[in-house]
Amino acid sequence: MNYELLLKEAANPLYASEREYPYPLVYPIRDSAELRLMIPILATGVPNEELFLQGPFLCCQSPSTHIGPFRHAIDFLVPNGTIVYASDEGRVETIRTASDRWGPTSEYADDLNYITLAHTTWRTHHYFGPLEYHYWTQYCHLAKDSEREFGIMVSDRVKAGQPIARTGKTGWIDRDHLHFLTFMSDGGRGKFGVISLRPRFK
Repeated sequence: MNYELLLKEAANPLYASEREYPYPLVYPIRDSAELRLMIPILATGVPNEELFLQGPFLCCQSPSTHIGPFRHAIDFLVPNGTIVYASDEGRVETIRTASDRWGPTSEYADDLNYITLAHTTWRTHHYFGPLEYHYWTQYCHLAKDSEREFGIMVSDRVKAGQPIARTGKTGWIDRDHLHFLTFMSDGGRGKFGVISLRPRFK
């Protein structure tokens, strides 16, 4: 990711309007007593103004990266090795999980492991429609090759709530978390090609 470009694009009026992912999603992680015990440790050092609750989960806002086309991203504070679940039914579009590098600066951005799922193919029947009718979810900071544990491959169709990978420190990261993003195409109007959507959960 070109961070200088992201900073420039953050001021683009294209990203100012509020848009919501069109379907209620299941959470990409599962609540548990073990997870709740870990939360205070994971939140250590995070400024209070950056912490918020999303349902039962403690999350944090990253002011330096959750901007412009990624402004509605959510960082779920979870320990490494946490199982990640598909938030909506759809198709596995991208798997990139070959990295085991991470660090606290933008130079590690391209070492990110992630999975991208495409959804509207199955939910709106707009498969042959314009890109604006297609929506995606993305799951970032995944453990190396962790999708193999669950037999996940590109082009697989997955169900909402199906396990797809595990979290792990990869890419630009300074604390254990799952970076979750819902987005749509920007129709070629921006430099990153996507518009971040505000997710809503069941």
